[in-house]
Amino acid sequence: MSKKFDRMTAHCTEGLANRMKAIYSAKRQADEIDVYWTSNRIFKYGSLNEYFPDLVQCKQIGKNLQKSWRLKTLEGDVPEGFSCKNELLRKLTSFHQVGRGVTHGQFIDFEYNRIPQSVRDEYCSIMDSIRISDHILEEVDKYTTANNFDDETVSVHIRTFYDSKQHHEALFSWDRCVEKIKKYKGRKIFLATDYKQLIQPIKEIMGENCVITREPSVEKYDSLIDMLILSKNNWMVGSPWSTFTELSWWLGGAKADIDICWKEDEWYA
Repeated sequence: MSKKFDRMTAHCTEGLANRMKAIYSAKRQADEIDVYWTSNRIFKYGSLNEYFPDLVQCKQIGKNLQKSWRLKTLEGDVPEGFSCKNELLRKLTSFHQVGRGVTHGQFIDFEYNRIPQSVRDEYCSIMDSIRISDHILEEVDKYTTANNFDDETVSVHIRTFYDSKQHHEALFSWDRCVEKIKKYKGRKIFLATDYKQLIQPIKEIMGENCVITREPSVEKYDSLIDMLILSKNNWMVGSPWSTFTELSWWLGGAKADIDICWKEDEWYA
């Protein structure tokens, strides 16, 4: 399929997973991409090439810009009205608006196994084409080998949004997390969370020796390392409205059996 642009700039000021989604969306639309990595927000990141050695970091934003954190959909990807997630987000928070240039209901974000296989295959191919630095991949391999990940290991990502009262109260449910995780009792789980105080309660539920966690090592790389470790398993429990969960699923080939801890039943639709 021919690309719409010869060159495009990817620029997103949000967290790492959101920035990565902007890069993948730009790559879907253009033959060549640049990345404007600068942000006014305080994120403890290194330079772009510390993560993705082949990407070009630009100093100015080009005229063709992919700024949204949403994965770009093209005509024919999904039918109009495919997704209700955007309307739910608008009800729940004041920070997620409809992206420009996308027909109402045609988002694929947070839709996981509902996304058509052809679209999944294309995005997975794009993600595979953007090389991740060897030193990060080596850390991931070393960790999974040392902890004996096997075919039954379950990845669990719990995003509590504890740093935002509005998001925490609107989006997070501890009871739903427990409900989903308990389905895998007796199996080894790798747990990543933004709220470390949850680790011990989960160990008490699942068994001390069944829960694996990773101690932070190099702060600017920790997020990507954890994301990639989560991607290594065929079973996942993830957080609603989290692009970190979402990218972990995509980087594993968009094929893991994933269980999202939706707070309300209507969010499943």
